[in-house]
Amino acid sequence: MVDLPGYLLVRSGLVTSDQVAAAHRLTEQNGSSFGEAVVTLGILSEKELVAFYHKRLMIPALDEESLSAIPNSVLELLPGDMAAEFRVIPVEIDKEGSVVLAMSDPSNNHAVDEVAFFIDRFLVRAVASESAVRSAIERHYGIDLSRAAAPERARKRTKTPSPVVVAAPTADIIPEAQATAPAEHAVEPERKRKRTKTPSPVVAPAAAIVEAEPVPAVEAQPAPAVEAQPAPAPVVASESPAEDRPRKRTRTPAIISPPPAIEPPVEALRVAVNRDEVANLMLDYLAGLMQRSLFLVVKKSELRVHAARGVSKQGDAVSGLKIDLSELSVFRDVVQSLLPYRGPLPTTGVAKQFTTSLGGGMAGDSVLMPVRVRNRVIGILYADGPTTVIPDAALHAMVGEASRAYERILLSAK
Repeated sequence: MVDLPGYLLVRSGLVTSDQVAAAHRLTEQNGSSFGEAVVTLGILSEKELVAFYHKRLMIPALDEESLSAIPNSVLELLPGDMAAEFRVIPVEIDKEGSVVLAMSDPSNNHAVDEVAFFIDRFLVRAVASESAVRSAIERHYGIDLSRAAAPERARKRTKTPSPVVVAAPTADIIPEAQATAPAEHAVEPERKRKRTKTPSPVVAPAAAIVEAEPVPAVEAQPAPAVEAQPAPAPVVASESPAEDRPRKRTRTPAIISPPPAIEPPVEALRVAVNRDEVANLMLDYLAGLMQRSLFLVVKKSELRVHAARGVSKQGDAVSGLKIDLSELSVFRDVVQSLLPYRGPLPTTGVAKQFTTSLGGGMAGDSVLMPVRVRNRVIGILYADGPTTVIPDAALHAMVGEASRAYERILLSAK
């Protein structure tokens, strides 16, 4: 269920199951994508879809202009038929060597796995409107999607070895729309089957090619605007003598600099030697951003508290807290989908029991980010009560490095 397009929209309450079923029927009838079907049926607008994925998955949102000029060296990484099949297009290669991939449905883990395997690089997901991605594919690859037949999903592709150096991954990233900060969202390629990469003709854009602006690693809080002072009124001479009037003085407001951005402990995580150290590094970082944070580890079919910061109820009340992953909840969604969650926690069911055990809910969004070893979630980093702007990119960078640290530590233990 969590892999079906539209599942996140249903869980967020934006659409109903019947509306998603109708969209799927339309895709089967005319070969359109799920996003196109949702817009065609008037269920949601493109703007609403982009805003939802932008905040829900904490990833960058790209406009059509961002997809207008893409270097040929980037386009050549992915053949046109694959871009058309999954409604994705590579936009740039960041400084870490990862590929920023514009997607109309960034919750599509299958598409990410296929593309990551084929291009043999880690991916940074970004969301763009269906029409923007479609237009970019047609412009850059010379494919008319309105005439193209339904994608042949069983097509076998093989890939010839590439001299490209694989970049270090930055974690994978799950209800609500609007966000302010871009975020890196890297995905580790899943090695499933052998493909052959055949060269694809790439049509260079007519305009001069300009590198897309790189995604910032950490979001900084914007400085408050300073109100301009009105210009002094002109002095008009009078025929008769006038008393000297005291000059009205105004105070120029001081410019307040934003607080310095807190750097995520990426370097420290790279040299961490045990699991407790990794958990403490993540929680110590979150303590400067959120009022309360916990690291929950997966044990069999439960989530249990490994360590916590800022929790009013300590001792057995927290250490004995367990979340049953067999029950429907946002926690189970994160574990099963490998995607993060950002938004208010539900006030019923498992989520309510969880917040009650911690001493009550917190104002503002909650954040749940999966920590993985390969394609298995081993824990969830939970935080709520934000005290500053949530730096999405920094969080993803930290959780990605923590995931690699756990994998390294577990392998060394064997």
